[in-house]
Amino acid sequence: MEKLLPYLTLVFGIFLIYIYSKLKEFDRAYQEMNKKDWKINLLPKPSLFVRLFNIIVGKFGASLLVTLIEKTLVNFALMRSIKRMKDAECSGKVPHILCDAGARKAMKERLANYAEGMRLSVAYTSFAKISLYTGALQLLSNHAGLLQLGIEASDEIVHNPVFIVSMPRTATTALHRTMATDTTCWNTFDLADMVKPLPPISRSDQKKRAKLATKVRRATVDPIKLFYPGWFECLETMNSQVIDEADEDLGLYNSGLGILYQDTLLHLHPKKTIEAMALESKEMATYRYAWLDMIMRIYQKLEPDNNKTWLMKDPKHTAFLPQLIQQFPDAHFIFIHRDPSDIVASMAKLFMAFSCVSVNLNSPRVKSADWGQYTLKKASFFLNGIVQYTKAFSMAEGKRIDFTFSELTSDLTGSIERIYEMCFNQKPSKQAKETMLTYIKKQKHEKKEKQPRLLTDFHISEKDVVFDEYRKMFLSSFS
Repeated sequence: MEKLLPYLTLVFGIFLIYIYSKLKEFDRAYQEMNKKDWKINLLPKPSLFVRLFNIIVGKFGASLLVTLIEKTLVNFALMRSIKRMKDAECSGKVPHILCDAGARKAMKERLANYAEGMRLSVAYTSFAKISLYTGALQLLSNHAGLLQLGIEASDEIVHNPVFIVSMPRTATTALHRTMATDTTCWNTFDLADMVKPLPPISRSDQKKRAKLATKVRRATVDPIKLFYPGWFECLETMNSQVIDEADEDLGLYNSGLGILYQDTLLHLHPKKTIEAMALESKEMATYRYAWLDMIMRIYQKLEPDNNKTWLMKDPKHTAFLPQLIQQFPDAHFIFIHRDPSDIVASMAKLFMAFSCVSVNLNSPRVKSADWGQYTLKKASFFLNGIVQYTKAFSMAEGKRIDFTFSELTSDLTGSIERIYEMCFNQKPSKQAKETMLTYIKKQKHEKKEKQPRLLTDFHISEKDVVFDEYRKMFLSSFS
C-alpha cells in the first residue's frame, strides 16, 4: 500500500488539476457568453458545488442517475398515483379525463418520455437534469393526494371565475397582484400553494398561510439560492417571484402532470420528445383545465361560506381559449394589448435569464438568436389564439374587457374599477381601493434594475413582429 501511495497521490493531483482547469474553462466561457451574446445584467453563476457536479458526473453519469431514479423511486411514486387514479374513477366523483384508463396511460407515457428526454437532453446540465427529474417525486405525491381531495370536493361548483388572458410582459402580474389584495372579493393562488399544495390551506387562515410561506421558502427558495447564488435577484429585474402573493395558474399544472410543465417546454430536447408529450395540444389543455377546476373546488371546500370569485392568470390561456370556455362557460376574460415589438424582446430576455444557470453553453437553444426564434413562435401561438377567439365570439357579450398596455399602466385603479363593474356591476369598496393604492405605492418604491432588451439583441427585425391581423384588430381599435 505504501508503494502505491505516491502513484495515488499523483493521480489525485492530476485529477485536481483537471477539475480546476475545467472550472476555469467554464467560468471563462460563461462570462464570454454573457459579454458577447446574452448581455444579462446581474448575471448569476452556479455555485461551486453545482459546477463540480456537472464536471464530475457529466452527461453519461446523469443519464445513469436518471435511469436509476426512474426504475426505483419514480416508478414507485407513479404506481401510487395510478392506484389513486383507479380509486378516483371507481368513486365516480372525479372527472373521467383525470383518472380513466386513457389518463392513466397518458401519465405513464408522459413520465417515460420525461425520463428519456432528460437522458437525451443536450441543453440541460447534469445537475439541472437530476434536480428537475427528482422533482417528479414530489409532484406525483401531490397528484395522488390532490385526487383524493378532489373526490371529497366533488359537490363544489366554480361560478363566474375571472381569467386574465393576455400575452406575457403586458402588466398582467401587476394587475393580478393588485386586485388580489382585495381579499374580501377574490380567491387566488399564491406561489406557496403551487409548491406545497398538501395540505391545502384556506385563504382566510393567515397564521397557517404565513407558516406555509416560511416552509416553502426554507424547503425550496433557500436551496435554490444556495445552488444558484444571485439567480432570484436576476429574475427580479424581469419578473418577481413572491412566495405569498398571487401567482400564475401554470404552476398548478405541475402536480396534475407529474412533471415541471414550463421547464419542460423551455429546454427538454430533442424535439420529438416534446412532441411525444403533447404538452401544447388541445387535448392536454382540456386535461389541464379539468385539473385546474378540481383544484379550485378543493380550496372552495375549505371555506363553506365563501362567496368570493376566483381571479386567475396565465399567458398560456390565450392559445387555448375554446378549451378554457368549455371548462368554465360562465368565465369573464381580461385582455391587455401591447405592441408585439415591445413584448417579444422582453419575453426572450426573461426566458434567457430564467435558463442561463441550467444550460450547457455549447448546446442548442442557448444563444440569443435561438431564444429569439423560440419566442417568435410562442408569440405567434399566443396572439393567434386571441385573434381566433375574437373572430368566433362577439366583442359585446359582456364576458370580456380589453385594455391597451398604456391605458392600463397609466390608470391602473381606473382600469380595475371597470373590471369590477363588468364582473359585479359595482366599484371596489373604499377599503379595497385604499389597500390597492397602498400596494401600488409600495411597488413603485421598490425600484428594480431593468434588463437591456432590444429586438436586435435576439436577431429579430421589426418585420418579424408585424403580426398584422392582431395589430389591426386591437392596437388600432383600442388605442
